[in-house]
Amino acid sequence: MAKAAGKKAPTPGETAPTPGETPVQGPGVIVTLVECLKGGGGTVEELYGKLAEVFPDRASAKGGMRTTVAIQLKRLHKTGKCVITAEEVEGRGTV
Repeated sequence: MAKAAGKKAPTPGETAPTPGETPVQGPGVIVTLVECLKGGGGTVEELYGKLAEVFPDRASAKGGMRTTVAIQLKRLHKTGKCVITAEEVEGRGTV
């Protein structure tokens, strides 16, 4: 019998969600990025460091989350959701 596509069997000790129940998840990478920006901002490296602390499984040497930060900073500024400026701050670089 073939398994249904997209469904994963629960691991031992984990219960399967009941039909119609959505698993509760915390805030995602983009929401956390916006919170960091509204909480004082920082350099791209500082923002990446904060995200890597919250989402250690998403940080990789390939730079996937670094790319996400760069893309989202442009998108958030373009849509007017956050004001993104680049200022040179002594000892920190471009913030």
